[in-house]
Amino acid sequence: MIFISAKSEEKDKARAFAVGASDYLTKPFDVKTLSAKVKSALERKKSWVAPALPRAALKTPGTFGEFRRHILETLAPEVKKNIQAAGAAGNLEKLAAALDLPRKGLAQSAALHLGLKFLPLINPDELELGAIPPSFLKANSVLLLNKDGRRTAVITEPFDFQLCDTLKASLGEDCEMAVGDPEMVAALLNPETPNREPGFDLSAAAPVPAAPGGTETSPVRYITSRLFELSIKERASDIHLEPKEKDIAVRLRVDGDMKDFMTFETEIGVMVISRLKAMAGMDIAERRRPQDGSFSGSLGGERFIFRLATTSTIFGESLIIRIVRPEAKAKDALELGLSAPQAELFKGFARRQQGVLLVVGPTGSGKTTTIYSLLSGMDLRKRSLITVEDPVEFRIPSANHQQVNEKAGVTFEALLKSSVRQDPDILFLGETRDAHSAKILLDFASTGHLVITTMHTSNASTALFRLERLGISRAIM
Repeated sequence: MIFISAKSEEKDKARAFAVGASDYLTKPFDVKTLSAKVKSALERKKSWVAPALPRAALKTPGTFGEFRRHILETLAPEVKKNIQAAGAAGNLEKLAAALDLPRKGLAQSAALHLGLKFLPLINPDELELGAIPPSFLKANSVLLLNKDGRRTAVITEPFDFQLCDTLKASLGEDCEMAVGDPEMVAALLNPETPNREPGFDLSAAAPVPAAPGGTETSPVRYITSRLFELSIKERASDIHLEPKEKDIAVRLRVDGDMKDFMTFETEIGVMVISRLKAMAGMDIAERRRPQDGSFSGSLGGERFIFRLATTSTIFGESLIIRIVRPEAKAKDALELGLSAPQAELFKGFARRQQGVLLVVGPTGSGKTTTIYSLLSGMDLRKRSLITVEDPVEFRIPSANHQQVNEKAGVTFEALLKSSVRQDPDILFLGETRDAHSAKILLDFASTGHLVITTMHTSNASTALFRLERLGISRAIM
């Protein structure tokens, strides 16, 4: 089937491909061009005899068996009841179902086992239409990408060697094989994919104006939403988009550690950064000065707030995104990993009437999570709690949350100064960042109030030296 249309955008071609087109022709056209496309389609049909191939590693079945044994040995203590079903699984889809494992993680492990590239995200603009019959693509969960003339076949069952051989024979030995996220491949084979936000609702974000040069395209919207969706599934606390000499690296911070996630072409990465800046109400034309912004979105009914911060590097503009779960339930002391005696001591801090509680640690160590666990255990029916934060990360019932808004003139210092006049019993300061805030906190605590705050240091002892550098003497401490 050849689609003939006046629409020429990539999203329209992708829709045609998804509903079964083998080629796409834009009006106006001449008869010679149409004849050539018909002839090409008929020749391709002859080369693709079987519309679907069996999902089995026919050439070297031991390779999948070796991978399966490795997975079973790794997970056996946790999934003993599923061992028998997993032993009979013949492909990744069945193995994931038998062990109740996410298919994406299993596909990524299989790619590593076979030495293949894993693609967690695909740009719809790179899809090549017409080279493979759509019925074959859907039956075997295959996508064909074409980037600067280099073809890549994206598969979800890398141990199906008959499928791999068929693709190589038809597309050429220089066609690269890669493993894709099964959910993403299925979404791109669906006709609705090019025009939708895949499961991630960004309706609460600021409307996005058209970027200069017409860069605001449907694939960029798809890539942006998919990036958030994947990052949240990875339990990332931060997303880093870091420009390099030849591309833009995407890295995630998970459990305090950074890990490489994917790379964008520079052109696509710049479009994604521009879109995110527009959503956060930032100036997309300004790429040299640092900027801050935020927006919210939801996934699976859970709301998220995204804090954005940009800066300029020698290779371009860098963007850091902090993922905040404002409605997440605070963890109790035992859930934080404390022992029972430590948990009792921790709860005792919440009963204190005065002094300074300083929670310190490096970035991503859990300072905010620890403090909100402490605050949630306080009896706020009898005590007044005021917070000064930038931004408010968690909501606590009965607390008076105050958020810094530099653009409106509501500065950190102004809020801190006014807070001490609001008759609070407890003052929570998101971070002690300068000499002025450190002095006010110590003065406030010395008048019989409880002050709780955080500070970026490597450990508890260095916090004393940090306070000294901020002008607080050992005698006052």
